[in-house]
Amino acid sequence: MEVNKEQVVFKRSLKGMLGFIAGIIAFVLGGLWMLSFDEIFYRVIGGVAIIFFGGGGLLVILFGSLWQPIASVSNEGVTVYLRAKKQQFITWSNVKRIEVVTQEVNHGHQEKYVGVFAIDDTLVEGVGGALLEGIGKAVTDWDEMPAMLISPNFSNVTHDEILNVLQEFHQEYQENEAWMYENNTT
Repeated sequence: MEVNKEQVVFKRSLKGMLGFIAGIIAFVLGGLWMLSFDEIFYRVIGGVAIIFFGGGGLLVILFGSLWQPIASVSNEGVTVYLRAKKQQFITWSNVKRIEVVTQEVNHGHQEKYVGVFAIDDTLVEGVGGALLEGIGKAVTDWDEMPAMLISPNFSNVTHDEILNVLQEFHQEYQENEAWMYENNTT
């Protein structure tokens, strides 16, 4: 995490990225090993592992957001880096609330995200639209979809650290807006 007075950048850790790459290599090597078996079942599984993990992993490494920061928080708002050159940005004036949200996956395992909820989703740059929101609600069972989800995967940053920084910047924005409003009306 890089911090200065006007901006905080949450970065992925080298250890996390190397762990991701090591996992890809392990699955590809396992797939290659399975190709050496005589039974067709193992050969098919090995081929699928090579294609899925090798090909998918290569795409993530080359074109994914693995090399980009997780998020950037500034006095203007929040930017999340999704894929190569694809970002989402939301201004503080459009933030309704910020909280940790959980999604239940695989028999009780919960995946946690920091969710930034917008007052007006149409003002969020890079948001997917009504179709993606509908799919997201169906998959997650959330009543309301956050305009932005931040996951600290492959980093040394916790959900609470991201949440605290976002809430501090949002609080500071709200206090500045209130001060400006009070001074402009008198």
